[in-house]
Amino acid sequence: MSLAIPQIPSSPGSLWTGSAIVVALLAMPVVLTSLAIRLVISVIIWRQISKGLPVALPHRATMIEMAFGFYSVINWIAVFAAWRWSARRGFAREVFAFRRLTWVDAAIAAGGFFAAFYGAPLVTHWAGSLIGGGVPNRSLNMHHAPLMALSVFSLLVTAPIAEEVLFRGLLIAWLRRLGWPIWIIWLVGSLAFASIHLRLYGPVWTTTMVFFGAMILAIRLWRNSLTPGWLIHLLFNARYSVIVPLAMLLSCSLGG
Repeated sequence: MSLAIPQIPSSPGSLWTGSAIVVALLAMPVVLTSLAIRLVISVIIWRQISKGLPVALPHRATMIEMAFGFYSVINWIAVFAAWRWSARRGFAREVFAFRRLTWVDAAIAAGGFFAAFYGAPLVTHWAGSLIGGGVPNRSLNMHHAPLMALSVFSLLVTAPIAEEVLFRGLLIAWLRRLGWPIWIIWLVGSLAFASIHLRLYGPVWTTTMVFFGAMILAIRLWRNSLTPGWLIHLLFNARYSVIVPLAMLLSCSLGG
């Protein structure tokens, strides 16, 4: 497998423009999702006031699930934009580096998932004792089927694909083209990925995501493929956001 990296543009203006585009595409899902939620809340408040009704915001769980929906749509727009932009500059193959899943990659993904499965609670506990506070409850609303389906799609389809493409594909490919040392790429990529979780999940879980992102990024750089990291990401999201809530719901139903 070739590790050849296309040369960066020779023009400093093109270099700065390209870097600005990469940063904008990485930030776009979080920033636009936040703006969209604020817009929806503003419209709801305006309609209630205009009708003489008391102001009542949507339930917090509903707002979180709305955020998942906006986040999912905007992420796919960002992925499409990343594909168009990188294809025109000849490095889309490195951005969308999903290689065929080999037995070695499958074994690495399984090992990475179990490391995250047992390591994430330990890091979260350590970060909580160091920083203070805990992880907000972001379990899905299992009693609202359409919103639950939207959230599941965002967590199990959108996030594993889009975040891998943007943070382990686009960002890494561009930093490589800039000639950055591999350890700086690894550090910047890990911190950038963790930062998108800060607003919704707080500093404790964001700290955990630094280590999670660092592990996946190391695997991506080692295997020159997004596939093992995508599989780890998928299993990890399923474990924390879908399987456990469904198990709890089933347990409550049987117990009731």
